[in-house]
Amino acid sequence: PLLERARDWLIIGCWTGLRVSDLGRLSMEMVNENEHGDKMIHITTQKTRKKVVVPIIKKVQDILDRHDGFPRTFTSGHNFNDGIKELSKLAGIDTPVKTMKAGKTLIQRRDEHGNTYQVEVDRKVEGTYGKWELLASHSCRRSFASNWYGYMPNQVIMGITGHSKEEDFLRYIGVTEEENA
Repeated sequence: PLLERARDWLIIGCWTGLRVSDLGRLSMEMVNENEHGDKMIHITTQKTRKKVVVPIIKKVQDILDRHDGFPRTFTSGHNFNDGIKELSKLAGIDTPVKTMKAGKTLIQRRDEHGNTYQVEVDRKVEGTYGKWELLASHSCRRSFASNWYGYMPNQVIMGITGHSKEEDFLRYIGVTEEENA
C-alpha cells in the first residue's frame, strides 16, 4: 500500500507540476469543472501565493476515481521521497549517473589552540549514483515541465510552475535557446 500510494502521488505530481507542499494540501474542494466538462485544480500555491489552475488529465482522474478523491497524503515530504526512491529502485531505474548529491563528508577544523579535529558536515558529494537514488518530489515538477514542453505553450507551463521569465524556465528544464527556437 505504501508503494502504491507513492506511485499515485508521483503520477499526480508529474502531471500537475505542483510542489510537494501543495500536493499535500490537495482536496476535492479545489477541483472544478469548466463549461466544456474539463476538470481543473484551482490552488493558491503555498510558496509563492500565486493562484494556479492545473488541468486534470486522464491518468490523474483514474487515480482520483480509484481512491474516490485524492489518495491519503504522506506525513512528510521526506516520507514521500523515501517512497519514490524505493518504488524507483524496485522498478529498475538504476542507470548510473555521475553527479553531485547531498550527503555527509568529513572536514578538518582547528580549535582555539590550533589542534585539528574532524567534523561530519552536510555537503554535496560527487559520485556515481543509481538514478533511483537521485529521484525526489522535485523530480515531479521537472518531469511535468519537460513532459509538456513542445506540446503546450511555454507560457502555460510557466503559469503552472511559477516561472516568470522564459529564460529561467528553459534553463530549469535544460533546454538551450537554440533548441527552443
